[in-house]
Amino acid sequence: MANIPIYGKLVNETVESIIADASQVGMSGGGNAETAINNAKPFYADYGVTTSAEIDAAYLAGRPCFCRYTIPNTDFDLYIPLLGRQNSTYHNFGLVDGVTPENEETPYLYMIACDGDEWSLDATMSCAIQKQLTFDNAPTQNSDNPVKSGGVYTALSNKQDSLTFDNAPTSNSNNPVKSGGIYTALASKQNTLTFDDVPTSGSNNPVKSGGIYSAISARRDVFVATYGTTTNAEITAACNAGKLCIVMRNDVIYVLAIYEAKNGVHTRDRFTSAFAYYIDEVYVDNTGWHAYVYNHQSRIKYVQITLAANAWSSSQQTVTVTGIKSDETEQLIQPVPASASRAAYEAAGVKATAQATGSLTFSCESTPATDLTVYVIITEVSA
Repeated sequence: MANIPIYGKLVNETVESIIADASQVGMSGGGNAETAINNAKPFYADYGVTTSAEIDAAYLAGRPCFCRYTIPNTDFDLYIPLLGRQNSTYHNFGLVDGVTPENEETPYLYMIACDGDEWSLDATMSCAIQKQLTFDNAPTQNSDNPVKSGGVYTALSNKQDSLTFDNAPTSNSNNPVKSGGIYTALASKQNTLTFDDVPTSGSNNPVKSGGIYSAISARRDVFVATYGTTTNAEITAACNAGKLCIVMRNDVIYVLAIYEAKNGVHTRDRFTSAFAYYIDEVYVDNTGWHAYVYNHQSRIKYVQITLAANAWSSSQQTVTVTGIKSDETEQLIQPVPASASRAAYEAAGVKATAQATGSLTFSCESTPATDLTVYVIITEVSA
């Protein structure tokens, strides 16, 4: 019994106790001592040698059954107890032991079967058993250890409970957007930009850089003369270069209209600016710059009128204006509100809508709350 480990020792002690009891029974004449002793002896089945019939006979006789198994590459024998009998030819032996071929400190589960005289060590059940579990404090990449509850809780508390999705792209939102919202937003966008080759009237398309460059290049360059300073020679050079010549005087822009010469010699440049009230001209010659106004005051006049706040009827009122003719082709009539009345005049949408001899009719979109002062400018015209 020297090779039987601790569980074997316990079995032997139990068996010896049974034998002793059986001996007392036999000596007192109360039974068959030899039979009792034989039935109490352990039955040792040798792995790979003993047959199923021998194991089953011992099992049916009530004897403790063990499988004697020699650990490979050692001289150490294990005595593995019978765990169960499935039938007369199939018996299972099993044991958790503190000895393995690799490490004597690691518990090991041995499961052996004898099936119809065929012995096998069940590899699916036989395995090393971990003495103590090792827990990770937090979920750890590539680790096979279980994780402590607190570590799982902490890891989960750092995660978002649930995602909130915007139905459509939203300014300053950090949420993801639903696929349908993205699709709808993209569907309303222009697939590609369409560029006009050149600036085009009424087009909303952008223009290609080359088209803008060509359009600008095709425009006539402008030469701006300084009244009282620029000389005839400088204006002549600008004209010969094909430039448009202008000059500004008293906030009025004048355009070069006449280039005068006498006997083949350049003598004067005349700049003009036409208004409804007069034609103004400046010119420069060898003596310097000069200004001249062709006065047409006899053909132009104005009349001041008042559009009274309480005189509007059905959004209209007619006022007397001296000099107005009934034929609109004979005069250019221009009502101009005084500075103090301009805001109210424009806000009310006031305008002249009809004329008759000596009068004008005005209409409004909304009735002005105050009296309006208006200058009616009258210019005589002819075909």
